[in-house]
Amino acid sequence: IGHRAFSYCRSLQSIVLPDSLTSIGGCTFKGCESLQSIVLPKTLEFIGEAPFTIGTEIVSHSDRFVVGDGLLIDLEEKRLIQCISNKEHIEIPGGIESIGDSAFYDCRGLQTIVLPQSIKVIGQSPFHAVNVQSYTDMKIVSHSDKFVVKDGLFMDLEEKRLIRCVSNEKHIEVYDGIVSIGNNAFEGCRSLQS
Repeated sequence: IGHRAFSYCRSLQSIVLPDSLTSIGGCTFKGCESLQSIVLPKTLEFIGEAPFTIGTEIVSHSDRFVVGDGLLIDLEEKRLIQCISNKEHIEIPGGIESIGDSAFYDCRGLQTIVLPQSIKVIGQSPFHAVNVQSYTDMKIVSHSDKFVVKDGLFMDLEEKRLIRCVSNEKHIEVYDGIVSIGNNAFEGCRSLQS
Protein backbone atom coordinates (compact mmCIF):
# COMPACT_ATOMS: atom_id res chain seq x y z
CA ILE A 1 0.00 0.00 0.00
CA GLY A 2 1.53 3.31 -1.08
CA HIS A 3 2.55 6.30 1.00
CA ARG A 4 -0.58 8.20 2.18
CA ALA A 5 -2.87 5.87 0.17
CA PHE A 6 -5.79 6.23 2.61
CA SER A 7 -4.60 9.37 4.37
CA TYR A 8 -7.49 11.44 5.77
CA CYS A 9 -10.23 9.06 4.60
CA ARG A 10 -12.15 10.16 7.66
CA SER A 11 -15.20 7.96 7.02
CA LEU A 12 -13.19 4.73 6.59
CA GLN A 13 -14.35 2.43 9.40
CA SER A 14 -12.83 -0.91 8.47
CA ILE A 15 -10.38 -2.39 6.01
CA VAL A 16 -9.33 -5.96 5.32
CA LEU A 17 -5.68 -6.32 4.34
CA PRO A 18 -4.85 -9.30 2.13
CA ASP A 19 -2.59 -12.09 3.39
CA SER A 20 -0.29 -11.33 0.44
CA LEU A 21 0.46 -7.75 1.63
CA THR A 22 4.19 -7.05 2.11
CA SER A 23 4.37 -3.26 2.53
CA ILE A 24 2.51 -0.39 4.20
CA GLY A 25 3.85 3.04 3.27
CA GLY A 26 4.29 6.00 5.57
CA CYS A 27 1.23 7.93 6.75
CA THR A 28 -1.01 5.40 4.97
CA PHE A 29 -3.89 5.62 7.44
CA LYS A 30 -3.04 9.02 8.95
CA GLY A 31 -6.17 11.01 9.75
CA CYS A 32 -8.50 7.99 9.40
CA GLU A 33 -10.33 8.95 12.57
CA SER A 34 -13.18 6.45 12.11
CA LEU A 35 -10.92 3.43 11.55
CA GLN A 36 -11.42 1.32 14.66
CA SER A 37 -8.96 -1.52 14.10
CA ILE A 38 -6.63 -3.08 11.58
CA VAL A 39 -5.03 -6.52 11.37
CA LEU A 40 -1.46 -6.73 10.10
CA PRO A 41 -0.84 -9.92 8.06
CA LYS A 42 2.00 -12.34 8.72
CA THR A 43 3.50 -11.59 5.26
CA LEU A 44 4.29 -7.94 6.08
CA GLU A 45 7.94 -6.98 5.44
CA PHE A 46 7.89 -3.17 5.67
CA ILE A 47 5.99 -0.45 7.50
CA GLY A 48 6.82 3.21 6.79
CA GLU A 49 6.80 6.15 9.19
CA ALA A 50 3.71 6.98 11.29
CA PRO A 51 1.25 4.94 9.24
CA PHE A 52 -1.70 4.94 11.65
CA THR A 53 -3.96 7.33 13.53
CA ILE A 54 -3.68 7.42 17.31
CA GLY A 55 -6.30 5.20 18.89
CA THR A 56 -6.63 2.69 16.05
CA GLU A 57 -6.40 -0.81 17.53
CA ILE A 58 -3.66 -2.74 15.76
CA VAL A 59 -3.53 -6.53 15.85
CA SER A 60 -0.40 -8.08 14.38
CA HIS A 61 -0.11 -11.60 13.02
CA SER A 62 3.48 -10.84 12.09
CA ASP A 63 6.46 -12.06 14.09
CA ARG A 64 8.42 -9.03 12.89
CA PHE A 65 5.97 -6.25 13.77
CA VAL A 66 4.65 -6.27 17.33
CA VAL A 67 2.33 -4.06 19.32
CA GLY A 68 2.82 -3.66 23.03
CA ASP A 69 2.25 -0.98 25.62
CA GLY A 70 0.90 1.37 22.97
CA LEU A 71 3.96 1.07 20.69
CA LEU A 72 4.31 -0.44 17.21
CA ILE A 73 7.80 -1.93 16.89
CA ASP A 74 9.80 -3.53 14.06
CA LEU A 75 11.75 -6.24 15.91
CA GLU A 76 14.05 -6.96 12.95
CA GLU A 77 15.20 -3.35 12.56
CA LYS A 78 14.91 -2.69 16.32
CA ARG A 79 12.88 0.38 15.36
CA LEU A 80 10.03 2.12 17.13
CA ILE A 81 7.69 2.85 14.23
CA GLN A 82 4.92 4.66 16.05
CA CYS A 83 3.25 5.32 19.36
CA ILE A 84 -0.38 4.36 18.75
CA SER A 85 -1.86 5.36 22.09
CA ASN A 86 -2.40 8.65 23.84
CA LYS A 87 -0.68 7.74 27.09
CA GLU A 88 0.91 10.37 29.33
CA HIS A 89 3.99 8.25 30.11
CA ILE A 90 5.89 6.14 27.57
CA GLU A 91 8.94 4.03 28.31
CA ILE A 92 10.65 2.71 25.19
CA PRO A 93 11.84 -0.86 25.75
CA GLY A 94 15.55 -1.62 25.98
CA GLY A 95 17.05 -2.99 22.78
CA ILE A 96 15.26 -0.50 20.54
CA GLU A 97 17.94 1.28 18.50
CA SER A 98 15.96 3.78 16.45
CA ILE A 99 12.89 5.97 16.65
CA GLY A 100 11.24 6.56 13.29
CA ASP A 101 10.23 9.86 11.72
CA SER A 102 7.12 11.31 13.39
CA ALA A 103 6.96 8.30 15.75
CA PHE A 104 4.99 10.24 18.37
CA TYR A 105 2.95 12.31 15.92
CA ASP A 106 -0.26 13.60 17.49
CA CYS A 107 0.34 12.03 20.93
CA ARG A 108 -1.22 15.11 22.47
CA GLY A 109 -1.32 13.74 26.01
CA LEU A 110 2.33 12.68 26.16
CA GLN A 111 4.09 14.30 29.10
CA THR A 112 7.00 11.96 29.86
CA ILE A 113 9.12 9.72 27.66
CA VAL A 114 11.97 7.49 28.79
CA LEU A 115 14.66 6.55 26.26
CA PRO A 116 16.79 3.44 26.81
CA GLN A 117 20.57 3.39 26.52
CA SER A 118 20.26 1.37 23.29
CA ILE A 119 18.85 4.29 21.22
CA LYS A 120 21.26 5.27 18.42
CA VAL A 121 19.08 7.12 15.90
CA ILE A 122 16.10 9.45 16.20
CA GLY A 123 14.31 10.41 12.99
CA GLN A 124 12.93 13.77 11.94
CA SER A 125 10.03 15.39 13.80
CA PRO A 126 9.70 12.60 16.35
CA PHE A 127 7.44 14.73 18.57
CA HIS A 128 5.44 16.60 15.91
CA ALA A 129 2.05 17.69 17.31
CA VAL A 130 2.90 16.33 20.78
CA ASN A 131 1.64 18.24 23.79
CA VAL A 132 1.10 21.40 21.72
CA GLN A 133 -2.29 22.15 23.27
CA SER A 134 -1.41 21.85 26.95
CA TYR A 135 1.33 24.51 27.18
CA THR A 136 3.21 22.33 29.66
CA ASP A 137 6.80 21.15 29.56
CA MET A 138 7.42 17.69 28.13
CA LYS A 139 9.86 15.62 30.15
CA ILE A 140 12.38 13.43 28.32
CA VAL A 141 14.52 11.08 30.37
CA SER A 142 17.46 9.75 28.35
CA HIS A 143 19.63 6.86 29.46
CA SER A 144 21.73 7.32 26.32
CA ASP A 145 24.95 9.33 26.29
CA LYS A 146 24.18 10.41 22.72
CA PHE A 147 20.88 12.14 23.50
CA VAL A 148 20.60 14.70 26.29
CA VAL A 149 18.21 17.26 27.67
CA LYS A 150 19.86 20.46 28.85
CA ASP A 151 18.16 23.74 29.71
CA GLY A 152 14.93 22.64 28.04
CA LEU A 153 16.55 21.47 24.80
CA PHE A 154 16.59 17.84 23.65
CA MET A 155 19.72 17.29 21.55
CA ASP A 156 21.65 14.66 19.62
CA LEU A 157 25.25 15.29 20.66
CA GLU A 158 26.86 13.16 17.91
CA GLU A 159 24.93 14.75 15.04
CA LYS A 160 25.01 18.11 16.84
CA ARG A 161 21.28 18.47 16.19
CA LEU A 162 18.62 20.18 18.25
CA ILE A 163 15.68 17.78 18.13
CA ARG A 164 13.07 19.50 20.27
CA CYS A 165 12.54 22.32 22.72
CA VAL A 166 10.77 20.69 25.66
CA SER A 167 10.28 23.80 27.76
CA ASN A 168 7.97 26.79 27.73
CA GLU A 169 10.69 29.24 28.71
CA LYS A 170 10.55 32.75 27.26
CA HIS A 171 14.23 32.81 26.33
CA ILE A 172 16.26 29.93 24.89
CA GLU A 173 19.93 29.89 23.96
CA VAL A 174 20.98 27.26 21.42
CA TYR A 175 24.41 25.98 22.33
CA ASP A 176 27.58 26.56 20.33
CA GLY A 177 28.35 23.43 18.38
CA ILE A 178 24.75 22.72 17.34
CA VAL A 179 24.84 22.63 13.53
CA SER A 180 21.22 21.80 12.73
CA ILE A 181 17.75 22.33 14.14
CA GLY A 182 15.29 19.54 13.44
CA ASN A 183 11.90 19.94 11.82
CA ASN A 184 9.24 21.24 14.23
CA ALA A 185 11.85 21.65 16.99
CA PHE A 186 10.10 24.71 18.45
CA GLU A 187 6.52 23.69 17.68
CA GLY A 188 4.19 24.59 20.52
CA CYS A 189 6.69 26.89 22.26
CA ARG A 190 4.15 29.70 22.50
CA SER A 191 5.95 31.44 25.36
CA LEU A 192 9.20 31.77 23.40
CA GLN A 193 10.14 35.41 22.85
CA SER A 194 13.81 35.17 21.95
